[in-house]
Amino acid sequence: QWPIFCKTFGFATWLNDKTLKENNDRVARRDEIITIVRRTFAELEKNKLIAALEEAGLPYAPITRPEDLFDDPHLVQSGGLIGLTLPNGADARLPALPIEFDGERPARDISPPLAGADTRGILESHGIDDQEIEQMISETIIGT
Repeated sequence: QWPIFCKTFGFATWLNDKTLKENNDRVARRDEIITIVRRTFAELEKNKLIAALEEAGLPYAPITRPEDLFDDPHLVQSGGLIGLTLPNGADARLPALPIEFDGERPARDISPPLAGADTRGILESHGIDDQEIEQMISETIIGT
């Protein structure tokens, strides 16, 4: 893929450089190459860079912010977002588990609880008795 990369991004002179012919040669000069590639990529708009990588068939994975995932075409198309209603009634979307069984993602079968709704049950399941739980509530260590 080195020749495709070099031609796609205007590094054709590297193809004629005998000191970069083998992968080990390029690894030895990694810092130099990455500095130039970073500078070149920084000058390109994100969409143009992605289009060039796609067109050349070069593998890549863009780094996105969490808030950008909700508009990611691959995540949306693959059903990677699930809708749910929050306890306050607001609709929200969250990333689904990235696994499938028989070609389908597991369904979400419960809504998230209100803050503190499960506190007592969780503490009881860890052996904390009612008196201690009541004391933690009265001292506002926990909320229910």
